[in-house]
Amino acid sequence: MEKEEKLKQAQLLVINFVDIILEVLSKKWDENKLSLAQIRLLVVLKRRKTATIGEIATQLHIGQSAASSLVDGLVRKELLFRADDPEDRRKAIVKMTPGGENLTGKQKGNEKQLLNWLAGMDENKLDSTIETIQAIMERLT
Repeated sequence: MEKEEKLKQAQLLVINFVDIILEVLSKKWDENKLSLAQIRLLVVLKRRKTATIGEIATQLHIGQSAASSLVDGLVRKELLFRADDPEDRRKAIVKMTPGGENLTGKQKGNEKQLLNWLAGMDENKLDSTIETIQAIMERLT
């Protein structure tokens, strides 16, 4: 197989892989009736342990009032927890609840399921998968 054919095959596989992941995630998001803005907020908090309302507003390029409203909606859905900052009571610290972590795949159960899928691969395929994902991540960041 020529390099151009391999590139096209790899491109299709990555697109299909991403489509499958998005389909799984969108079902979870639909079940929880999440808006796109709420999903973006959960993605921001997935990468961080905690954030203030101001930090969330900056990350999402929205005002603090809008960020606070988004947080309130996700607190009502029991996906986020909001508490006063012990160092500055004027600030609120926001973090995910176990429900939010589960929804974003941060829970140990999801990690265990992924580990089980990967464990089903032979060692050569696993090595190849690691190399491929690392190469893609390097190009994306």
